Amino acid sequence: MQIRIVIVEITGEINLGSICRLMKNFGFDELYLVNPQLDLDKLSTAYGFAMHAKELLKDIKVVTSLEEACANVETIIGTTAIVASAISNPLRVPIPPEELENMIDLSGKTAIIFGREGTGLTNEELNNCDVVVTIPSDSEYPTLNIAQAAAIILYSIFRVKKGRKHARFRAASQIEKDKLFEYFSMLLEKIGFMEAKRPIAERIFRNIIGRAFISGRECHTLLGVFRKLVSL
Repeated sequence: MQIRIVIVEITGEINLGSICRLMKNFGFDELYLVNPQLDLDKLSTAYGFAMHAKELLKDIKVVTSLEEACANVETIIGTTAIVASAISNPLRVPIPPEELENMIDLSGKTAIIFGREGTGLTNEELNNCDVVVTIPSDSEYPTLNIAQAAAIILYSIFRVKKGRKHARFRAASQIEKDKLFEYFSMLLEKIGFMEAKRPIAERIFRNIIGRAFISGRECHTLLGVFRKLVSL
């Protein structure tokens, strides 16, 4: 299992150091920062909180966009504290961390995206994710600190990693899934689906494929079906 941790516009040294320590605790070693809002040359506090994970701070990859951070990744998992109904906002219909155990079961690289400490990930950023995870919490104060959220999610993934020595299938690549989404959009157009509602239908289809974590063989079978339907 290949996991890449991505944090968007992090501002706090304590959070950065704490997340590095958590990554070391649970066996992850690839950290990308998208537009970090702190001086990476002056991280004395972060080094203090990282403890025995200082090498992760030294090996941080810094990029300017989420697209760059997710290069060569087959599956993108976003995180959010803001949830909604499938009708009001299909982008923010998440799964709880425990469901990751049933989903991360394929080979290939997976990116876990953590948003900004104050505002999280935007709708546009979530739209690029295959699936979104949230940690259930009390409605009076539903937002966890980013390091606390990372602890729960990384532990949930560690349980999968520890319990399974070999992946059972090859994950569908991002190129394969993008082709599937393209055919679905073509199919909506062919059947005359309401243009105003197409983005919602496309997002819901993407949610389904993301939660399914389909294999390459499954994706190719669906592509064959969709290709036939579009050509009718």
